[in-house]
Amino acid sequence: MTWPFDSTATHFNLPRTPWRRLVRGVLVAALVVVGLPGVVVAADSVEAAAVAPEPIRDPLEPINRVIFTFNDAVDVLLLRPAAEA
Repeated sequence: MTWPFDSTATHFNLPRTPWRRLVRGVLVAALVVVGLPGVVVAADSVEAAAVAPEPIRDPLEPINRVIFTFNDAVDVLLLRPAAEA
């Protein structure tokens, strides 16, 4: 039962050579290059979505504008001078 520790029969004791590092580097580079087209496509689709946004429908927009104008006037004419005094 010397299999896990046998230096001639296992992958555990393979010598560390520059070839192993080269093969590992090539595999990592290939994975990075293969992964990049998906990232580029995703970035293009995000840019296209940012250029043409879908319009937002707000049926209460006229009422909201009136309330905002009233609140802004109260803030400018009453609340801000009271806070500064």
